[in-house]
Amino acid sequence: MINSKKITGRMLVMTLMVVFFLLVMSFHHIPKLFHEVFGFIWLDATMLHHCQNRQWFKSFAQ
Repeated sequence: MINSKKITGRMLVMTLMVVFFLLVMSFHHIPKLFHEVFGFIWLDATMLHHCQNRQWFKSFAQ
């Protein structure tokens, strides 16, 4: 039986992407340094997301 409440790495990356995207977009309310740091973290999470889903991208070539 599969545990449907188990948090996977993909779900964690997706959550990080959403959280850091919102933080990056709230640049009017946070210091510039935090905006830049959050932007790099968001970029890393986005690249990790693309690496996790590379098979989906490869399916377009078929």
